[in-house]
Amino acid sequence: MVESGVKWMNDKAEQAGSPSGPPKKQRGRPPIHDGVTNATRYVRRERGRMEGMRPVNIRKVILWVFNSLDSELVFARDAPCAGAWSMLQWAKKDADSRDLFFKNYVVKLLPSRAQMETEEAQADDDGKHLAETIKRLLGIADAAQRAGAQGDAGEPGISAEGAGRGAEG
Repeated sequence: MVESGVKWMNDKAEQAGSPSGPPKKQRGRPPIHDGVTNATRYVRRERGRMEGMRPVNIRKVILWVFNSLDSELVFARDAPCAGAWSMLQWAKKDADSRDLFFKNYVVKLLPSRAQMETEEAQADDDGKHLAETIKRLLGIADAAQRAGAQGDAGEPGISAEGAGRGAEG
């Protein structure tokens, strides 16, 4: 009786070892010891998530890579898009790649001459126009207050002459 049980177990072991078709797929979480680390699974999941993202402005990508180039605490999930992460990996690869990144891409972040001239013109204004506008508004408010005090109902109002006089009022 014992021998038949042993024979039965041996038959089952031989059947298990013989190919009886493709292995069945397991549902649920993969086994813990499948040779893939949790970090690898995380990176794959993040790459999949980034591939579905919208296109990003190239200036934003270059600026992100520029700011992340010397940081050790930057992860794929921090990148604005998958291309930005790839560009960062390329720029970090070696000194030649880093030089090319600065020569070919960082230059695009610099403002054009027209933009710099516009900014200088705005800085030269010194708020003169703003000061004139404030004086005019204070004159209108003064005139409205005087007209309100002279009105029959005692409610403040703006007369045509007070609005037109401006700062002189």
